[in-house]
Amino acid sequence: MHTKEKVAVLFAALTLVLPIVSLVPPASASSPHGTIQLTKDCSAFTSTNPICTVVGVTSGPIPVGTVAYYTILVYTYHQFNAEVLLTTPDGSTATGHVTISDVTGLGTVTFTAGTQDLSGLHANIAVNCGAGCLSLTYWDGTYFFTNS
Repeated sequence: MHTKEKVAVLFAALTLVLPIVSLVPPASASSPHGTIQLTKDCSAFTSTNPICTVVGVTSGPIPVGTVAYYTILVYTYHQFNAEVLLTTPDGSTATGHVTISDVTGLGTVTFTAGTQDLSGLHANIAVNCGAGCLSLTYWDGTYFFTNS
């Protein structure tokens, strides 16, 4: 291949690659990953009062006193699915989805949006509430904030 042909091939390759690279957000578009570790009390949780309250926080942006409200509760073959709305004592919110096995008490919760202090929150959290999920629930995962 001659030099002119090599330059033409290189130019064609860059023409295809550069637009794709420009679609990738810069590293500054989100914060570094942090750790969420907290404990919720779900002893008052019922079908007519589907709430839990954060009673302990080791790390993360969700403070003690935050209430988790569960809506659109769906239960199918030992699997609990629900939308979750966190409301902090200062009124910040985060919205997400939770899935938990009532056999193992293990599951996941993800958050993809928030307001005020939780604006831009994205989180992936492992849930452990023990079989039946009747009292304390433990969350352990990672989070980051995107610029809003």
